[in-house]
Amino acid sequence: MTFIQLDYGVWFDQFKPITKPGTDHIAFDTHDDWEFLKTQAPNKIWTLVDCPDSGDAVIVNGCRFVNRLEYYVTEVAHIPDDEYNVE
Repeated sequence: MTFIQLDYGVWFDQFKPITKPGTDHIAFDTHDDWEFLKTQAPNKIWTLVDCPDSGDAVIVNGCRFVNRLEYYVTEVAHIPDDEYNVE
């Protein structure tokens, strides 16, 4: 496993988040969009998580449940065995 730290702009350009159907937003709701998210490839899902200790929110690869704020789906898949941290 490799830990990969990415700047948001680099992540956006490299993985190409899709827009939520019918909107111009890239964020998917943790509840309302769950049925859509279940149809997506797991290695194309990312989670914005709240980090209470630091007061920051970061995007991590995968579908996380603890401290989740919203999800993203990308055109380009991430490497499932690697750990990404996007700020």
